[in-house]
Amino acid sequence: MITGNAKTDPQVQAFFRPEVVQIYRSAAPVSEWAINAWCCAMGDQNPVYQNREAAKRYGHEDVFAPPVMMHSFTLPGVVGEAEDSMLARLRRTLAPFGIDSVLAANYEHEYTTPIRVGDRLTRESRYESMSDEKVTTVGIGHFIVIADRILNQHGEIIGTQKTRVLFFRPGKFEKARSSTARQAAQAPNLQALNRFDLPPLVIPLTTTLVVSGALASNDFEKIHHDRDLAQAQGLEDIVMNILTSSGLILRYVTDWAGPAAVVKRIANQLKIPNYPGDVMTLTGLAQKAFEPGTENVLRVRGTNSLGTHIESTITIT
Repeated sequence: MITGNAKTDPQVQAFFRPEVVQIYRSAAPVSEWAINAWCCAMGDQNPVYQNREAAKRYGHEDVFAPPVMMHSFTLPGVVGEAEDSMLARLRRTLAPFGIDSVLAANYEHEYTTPIRVGDRLTRESRYESMSDEKVTTVGIGHFIVIADRILNQHGEIIGTQKTRVLFFRPGKFEKARSSTARQAAQAPNLQALNRFDLPPLVIPLTTTLVVSGALASNDFEKIHHDRDLAQAQGLEDIVMNILTSSGLILRYVTDWAGPAAVVKRIANQLKIPNYPGDVMTLTGLAQKAFEPGTENVLRVRGTNSLGTHIESTITIT
């Protein structure tokens, strides 16, 4: 293993030049089958995703894919990253430093154009920044921010996203605090919001949900389906991927706001993993009572027996 700081390595630094961009193209057009698989995995029964008459009745031009799916259509799927892809090359470059594991930490989406059946999506991806070396509860590593822009076949921007990912050497450096202590320390700042509570939603975290959510989002990172590998990386079990957590929050918010709601932005911060065998409870507060034609900001928190799994800020119209 190479000693020293990976961030200062010239080969690592080369990935962060502004002109270095990776283009990912969807392997197939957006289909009703993919949308149905996503909705089934998430338990999302919003009719505007699959019923044309319902979509028009609620003010949409046509059916559209859940906006959180925009990333999944451009992921490589079960075949994995190509050997010459920017991500594969970065992981090979970091591996000699012992940095061979990844976990998503933050996820920010902004949606511009609906995803229609038949669209062919393209993702333009670049590495924006790399943190200094950090000690985390799962290991020592660096947070890398990946900035993406997703477009359809007409060149229209579907949306943009920024993902903050921890690339790390596995190892545990902090004893787990009690559930009460974790939740108190990680409570979101909701003081600026008037209290319009959303009813809580309790979601059993089954192995089926974790795996089917990863499959539906086209995410074949092994920590989401391979228990042996996940435990070898210092995790207790396979973990729910961030797209599934985002999809469950999308379902929660639109169940409250109704099928006419349009989600404009989602900003997620992941904290404690969602492991199979646990339960996640979603609770939320809205900035104001939902009124058609107006913008509303919601704060959602998902907790499990270990503490806070995710905190989200969602903007809807």
